[in-house]
Amino acid sequence: MIGGQDAVIKLKYGEPASKQILVDAPQGIKFALGENVKFQKNRFPNTRMGVEATLNRAFMEALDYRRQWLEYQQAIQAAPDKATHMLPPRRDLRLEALMDIVNQQKFIHSHCYRADEILMLLRVASGLGVRVWSLQHVLEGYKIAPEIAAHGASCSTFSDWWAYKVEAYDATPFNAALLHQAGINTVIKSDDGELIRHLYLEAAKTIRYGGLAPEHALQTITHNSAKELGLQDRIGSLEVGKDGDVAIFNGHPLHAFSRVEMTLVEGEVYFNRAAQPTAMTSTGAARQSAATTLPIPTPDIRSKVVDLAEAPNGQYALVGATVHPIDAADIEKGTLLIAGGKITAVGKDLPLPAETKTIDLTGLHVYPGMIDAGTTLGLIEIGKVSETHDYAESGQFQPDLRAGVAVNPDSELIPVARAGGITTVLAPPSGGVISGQASAIKLGGWTVPDMLLELEVGLVIRWPGVPHKLHATKQATEEALKKRQEQIDNLKEFLKQGRLYNKLKADAVAAKQSPPLADPRYDALKPYLAGEKPVFIEANQRQEIAEVLLFAEAEKLKLILTGGTDAWKLAGELKARNVPVIVGPVMTRPTADYDPFDAPYANPGRLFEAGVNFCIRSDDASNSRNTPFEAAQAVAYGLPAEEGLKSITLNAARILGLDKQIGSLTVDKLAHIVITDGNPLLQTTQIKGTFVDGKPYSPETRQTRLYEKYKQRLKKP
Repeated sequence: MIGGQDAVIKLKYGEPASKQILVDAPQGIKFALGENVKFQKNRFPNTRMGVEATLNRAFMEALDYRRQWLEYQQAIQAAPDKATHMLPPRRDLRLEALMDIVNQQKFIHSHCYRADEILMLLRVASGLGVRVWSLQHVLEGYKIAPEIAAHGASCSTFSDWWAYKVEAYDATPFNAALLHQAGINTVIKSDDGELIRHLYLEAAKTIRYGGLAPEHALQTITHNSAKELGLQDRIGSLEVGKDGDVAIFNGHPLHAFSRVEMTLVEGEVYFNRAAQPTAMTSTGAARQSAATTLPIPTPDIRSKVVDLAEAPNGQYALVGATVHPIDAADIEKGTLLIAGGKITAVGKDLPLPAETKTIDLTGLHVYPGMIDAGTTLGLIEIGKVSETHDYAESGQFQPDLRAGVAVNPDSELIPVARAGGITTVLAPPSGGVISGQASAIKLGGWTVPDMLLELEVGLVIRWPGVPHKLHATKQATEEALKKRQEQIDNLKEFLKQGRLYNKLKADAVAAKQSPPLADPRYDALKPYLAGEKPVFIEANQRQEIAEVLLFAEAEKLKLILTGGTDAWKLAGELKARNVPVIVGPVMTRPTADYDPFDAPYANPGRLFEAGVNFCIRSDDASNSRNTPFEAAQAVAYGLPAEEGLKSITLNAARILGLDKQIGSLTVDKLAHIVITDGNPLLQTTQIKGTFVDGKPYSPETRQTRLYEKYKQRLKKP
């Protein structure tokens, strides 16, 4: 609960730690509250009551420790001639650090989530005359923003992470905006080895969620961060006399298509993209042209409220917007007609049928509903609560499992994804080697049958992974590789048995004999072994992908590669075999330390250049709404912007075999539509509403309701 002392470091890659640590930075101490402290039931504390008690007891001990030392020092001062005969109190380094907090020589940086526990910490600290220096994560900080502001703590929070544990279930991406509005020093943090690589994009989300001005959004990762560390006089802004810590972009740093070109730390170049190995081709690098300005609509467009009240007859006319069909040219001030859940007309100056509800979208944009081609959305609610997990079954070979039957239509994660412009997802199971069958889910409907677009889209196989690093001993390495080979051999044997089973059934029917005893697992395999339906095989490393290509060829499977982080390394083979790829997440680390730093980012661009069919997924239920941003990162590293849009609309629909129903704004397709005030790939664009099967949905969610509720609290005197 009271952890160790932190270090502030400069990222001087290649230098020893002694040259990276700022030894003169204010010294902080990591505190922690809530689940991280109390989840272990075999120790004290294991309740929030015990957490408060631990704090009080520790600080009372520290105060008594300080009293002993003060008395000792006073005694020496009173009788210096006897000092050599006086024994000092027994030194306790733990209590000494706590004493330094009380003396305001060290500072508290506390991990926290819930509003009640944050108030408890502030109360304890205030009782000691101590100010909490910063609250970390602080996902419910918006609920008690006035109290935090009055105390004077800085807040360091995520842009939009949520639902990974119970404490994060009330998280809202509007948290940073509400904290900022309360006058709190607000910081956007990563807490993650990948997010730190594009922290500027996380800061951009504060513009979408809460309307921070761009300059304030930038301050959440520069000046405000320095202030939280007590180093605002040294870092955090470009001023004469401050450290020469500089990031150089090829466009506006909050624009999704911008890249970092150079980074200097204290005047020394520690990153230079031009001198760095890259996975981009020269064509890809030249293709991407970053915007030097940040496209934010005028206040009247940004604040425009779209009338999404449901029409009794289900007939709508969306008029005045720029319509982006994806499979045809954009239409300025276009019209799109909806009836019977489908698109009935797209064009300009179209006649409106009688009794059609007209929705004025002047100044806005209309796109096809976006598709997340791989997520457990609907199959999980809270990450750390296993009772809400329905995406992975035990057992190695379970082909008859179907993800769609386990979808929770009332999941709070669904409207959050829909409010991000996602209208359809592919939900694959993920347990064992053969995980089951993936289902295509529409993000609208009262029941699971309402939401199912296709129950059995494809069979999911998780290819046994190659160990990233060798084990501690040669024997352990050999055992891991042996186990992996056994899994592959067992998979081949299982498919062989499936073919034999289906042959025996067919032979029995032809001979008018009794078939073998029914086995649902082998029955489920039939269309996949016959090459009638696709098999999704998850593989990321080059060796795994190569093995999968040979395996699918030998087994005569209709392969769709998923994951595919290293797909760019085998783009020629994928093209030659006409194998589509569902890439994702794009924003991830390279599979090998020797790969270029931008390999996963440039991967889609390389596939595009090779002529490989691909689309992009999130692979993350709680952040399915960020699928467009995965595509945007690919655009920043060489993928044409129009292909980025296709990768989450039409191309995704084509790969999933759903392009006759969704993926573009085309007559007779389902009316899956998203209304925006700008390009949906940009973090700064707002989603104004969606249609699913022709039914309108406002972007209201649990998170927006919490935002509206606690925004009112800031207005109270």
